[in-house]
Amino acid sequence: MTNENAGIVIADQLFKVACCCSAPIFWYSPAHPENILNNGTVFFVDIGRGPFGVSALHVFDGYRTALVDGPLICQLADITFEPCQRRIGEDPASDIVSFSITVPELEKMGRYAHSPLDKSWPVQSPQEGDDIFFGGYRGADKTVKANLVTWGFARALETVTTSYEDYLTIQFDREEWLSQNSPRPPDPNEGWGGVSGGPVFSVTYGTVLSWRLVGVVTEFNIAWEIVRASSLSKVRPDGLLRS
Repeated sequence: MTNENAGIVIADQLFKVACCCSAPIFWYSPAHPENILNNGTVFFVDIGRGPFGVSALHVFDGYRTALVDGPLICQLADITFEPCQRRIGEDPASDIVSFSITVPELEKMGRYAHSPLDKSWPVQSPQEGDDIFFGGYRGADKTVKANLVTWGFARALETVTTSYEDYLTIQFDREEWLSQNSPRPPDPNEGWGGVSGGPVFSVTYGTVLSWRLVGVVTEFNIAWEIVRASSLSKVRPDGLLRS
């Protein structure tokens, strides 16, 4: 970024966009609602055929694995959500899963589905060096009081390190972390658990600032502090995934 203040303004604007189209997904035992077993992030898209949710497949796999030990209650923000019944499609190669969601449910959560202005889908992948914004609901940023869970949205404005057809990588740079009115940046070697499934936007500068939804966070390498995001090229406008 050429100007730290300008970067903060851009990050805050994109923060509002990302928060409004995403939500934390988490689950717990009915017997111990105060003990959240795991969590991730889901974001919502509408490409002209109705809204649907997108997340990282390994987040959903974590829920399915936990079911082996007994019944669970799963929540999407503050609504009860059963992901096994809502799954539209999944792709292990790209680590992406999609879910059905309704407009009334989005309204109840205070969210909306992101819709590309030009309705083009899938969008072109960003190039190396392009500015990128990503974020999600880290488990470390939540607070639980009297069974009420409040989530912080961790986010960063960085640049694309490498770009491929199916995925891109982002080197996390603490000096570029914009933390105004946001949770603190993670400490060195601290995980980003919960950000998986979060939205990734490519940022374009011109007469008018614009952004494009280009991926989903699927991995954070703690040792190297590299974020990996899968391309949305396999996600069809109806939420089904191409093989």
